[in-house]
Amino acid sequence: ITDNSADSYVRNLAVYLKNNLNGTSKVYLEWSNEVWNSSMFRQYRETETLATALGIRGRWYTIKKIIEVSEVFRSVWPNDMMTRIRPLYADQFATSGEASAALAWAYKTYPNTLDYYLYALAIAPYYGPPTGSVTPSEILSGVITQINGRLNAIMDAGDRPGTYIDFYSLARAYGLKYFSYEGGTDFGYSSENAVNK
Repeated sequence: ITDNSADSYVRNLAVYLKNNLNGTSKVYLEWSNEVWNSSMFRQYRETETLATALGIRGRWYTIKKIIEVSEVFRSVWPNDMMTRIRPLYADQFATSGEASAALAWAYKTYPNTLDYYLYALAIAPYYGPPTGSVTPSEILSGVITQINGRLNAIMDAGDRPGTYIDFYSLARAYGLKYFSYEGGTDFGYSSENAVNK
């Protein structure tokens, strides 16, 4: 759902999907895209402005909006929430503290438990080779090492220890699934990794 979608658009989308989607497909809903990304997207600035006007933080505004979307879909799909209609709260891998604060705010603000509104907490895990890798085998080895390290919560290459476990624990604490909304190999944007690209 785009961040500038009117309420009527969200309702019309819910109705359209209810009337036209086959009987087995599932709908995964995310409000906007990478609203936390201050370096790339205008929706970050707009969300921060709207949140400030309400006296809340940007991530809180993001979770507020996906909960509102969830409620609209629930009114159209009352028997299919969390089975076929699956709203996600997506956040940045590097900022589990911000995600934790947003989930805690929503937990205190809304009358139902978060698993009533949300199906999953989602992040975008990317993996990349260490700086200076030049041969295909060095790149592959570096990526595999980073994946295994992250899965075992032993981070390297500048990752904060435990980030995956932090997000997994957050999801479990609120009764949510733990998803990746995107991810894959990242060779970086820095000049140091130009050879890897």
